[in-house]
Amino acid sequence: MKIRHFIVAALASTMMVAVSSAVFAEGANPVQQKPMQQQQQVPVKPPPKPQGQQQQGQQQQHPQKARFIRVHRGDTLSGIAHKYRTRVATLKRLNHLRGDTIFVGQRLRIR
Repeated sequence: MKIRHFIVAALASTMMVAVSSAVFAEGANPVQQKPMQQQQQVPVKPPPKPQGQQQQGQQQQHPQKARFIRVHRGDTLSGIAHKYRTRVATLKRLNHLRGDTIFVGQRLRIR
């Protein structure tokens, strides 16, 4: 108990010395206050916006919304992948398919 009180008292006295010396140094020396005031008057410019893609004529890409289709009679995963310009592996991953079997009327996510 006595050691804890001693440590707390030592920390408190150290902090008071640091705080009081910092206040004294800022308040007593007018030379230090002038540069601080000059630095605060400098206007801050906002960071430039990235315009590299827009200047080259390319459109900014937005996240694609999920698209779904219904499987019709005669559809295959490879045919659907070819039609919607994707891969069979992507269709399987998006739809949690383990095999190549799909059913008529099934709803498949393609993006």
